[in-house]
Amino acid sequence: MHELWAEGQRYYASLQRREQQAVQFLAVILTLGVLIEVAVLPSLHWRQRVDRAYTQNLQAAQLLQEHRLELARVAAQEQALAQPFDQLLTQAAAAVGMPAPASESHQAGLQVIVYKGVAFDTMVALLRRLQAMGLSISHLDIHSIQDTPGMVDAELSIEHAA
Repeated sequence: MHELWAEGQRYYASLQRREQQAVQFLAVILTLGVLIEVAVLPSLHWRQRVDRAYTQNLQAAQLLQEHRLELARVAAQEQALAQPFDQLLTQAAAAVGMPAPASESHQAGLQVIVYKGVAFDTMVALLRRLQAMGLSISHLDIHSIQDTPGMVDAELSIEHAA
């Protein structure tokens, strides 16, 4: 090996000044190429893997947060449905300022409620509230009251567990 190195030095010494500079330039380029291949590229690949893993973990965390919020919403609905049905309806009506119904009746898993002379906007707010509580309205009949703009008579049937 020592002989090969000595022969290379003799050959380099026999070159003209411009040729020696060209060999030096090529040696620098080759050294830089090796450094990039050995040190820089593996670091870049590692960084890309870390970035991908971070993005995947962030997406998973966002998905978990969405599921947690959905579970909280469902739990609130379940808790609301665990209350007595009449109490749910009373709370929903009170929350929107709805007056007491004109009549109520129970028929085979349905509660039929009749309202007379209520504001249309209040009726819509009650329907939205019942829907948000997870209750299912199976029938709705609304009629406007003549000579009284914005006031309606309504009959709605709400499904509930027996």
